[in-house]
Amino acid sequence: IITKSYKDHRVIKNCGYPNVVWFQSEHVYPDREHLIGLLNSYPDIFIFYDNDDAGITGSEKLRETIIDLFNDRDPKLIYSSISYFKDPASLLSTKGESYLKDLLWDNFHQ
Repeated sequence: IITKSYKDHRVIKNCGYPNVVWFQSEHVYPDREHLIGLLNSYPDIFIFYDNDDAGITGSEKLRETIIDLFNDRDPKLIYSSISYFKDPASLLSTKGESYLKDLLWDNFHQ
């Protein structure tokens, strides 16, 4: 799972998902060589950025970059169906851990 902040990384990790990384922002991520090294051993990649214009645009751009790097992988983009929740941390604080875990579970098993 790729998130865009340490806070969201920590929230997801605390929900029991150990393979989580964060990038500095929605528009800043490692260069191609480092992305290959980071993601090479993961067949399934999920991007869970903020549920706003910047997050959606950034996650789509990162997805396209990963597809270009790995022809056999198409990262899944995760968004909350409740548009006013900006990120995993706001989902957790408002809807609770079980809601966030259910959202992740549903996205991982589609």
